[in-house]
Amino acid sequence: MGAFFEQTTAIKQAVIDGELAATRSPARWLAQHAPPGPHGSPHAVALHDAAKAVGAASTLPAAARAVGSLGQACGDCHTARGVHPRPEGAPTFTDEPAPIEQMHLHQWAADRLWEGLVRPSTEVWRDACDALAGAPLGEDRDDETPRALADAIAGVRAIAERGAEAGPDERAAIYGELLTTCAGCHAARRARE
Repeated sequence: MGAFFEQTTAIKQAVIDGELAATRSPARWLAQHAPPGPHGSPHAVALHDAAKAVGAASTLPAAARAVGSLGQACGDCHTARGVHPRPEGAPTFTDEPAPIEQMHLHQWAADRLWEGLVRPSTEVWRDACDALAGAPLGEDRDDETPRALADAIAGVRAIAERGAEAGPDERAAIYGELLTTCAGCHAARRARE
């Protein structure tokens, strides 16, 4: 399973970084390899279909939606096999975290959303949504936050709030929305630098 984890992680990071072309190779690998378990199982088919959708995506939002489906396929398989990855504990920071600490908390919360999707775990998912909705994202550092960045921050918070109330069938799409928003925010930040 380590190789599947590595490939899905590479896909997620490529989408977050706004690098659509970088999703192609790991998506192709996932589409060509069978996860452990019975050959042709519905979970393997769902994983392959999601990987193919990532590889065929012509836009970041389409790839992000497919990544959400990929996570759901992983979670459905884990549930069927009675396998649940172990969660990581929350990082600890000062009362007023520095910008780099803010991003680490934000990344930790986003990673926990993925974990809530692939374990799957409603508790982990909701805790991650709460953490993401409340995580400082740098918007309070100055009054010159560009409109695109401020909109992305507001979008992350809105997604997290909707996600906390979402049922299992809605979570893949919400995770895809989050990845799209992350990519947009990171692009706005790079443009500001």
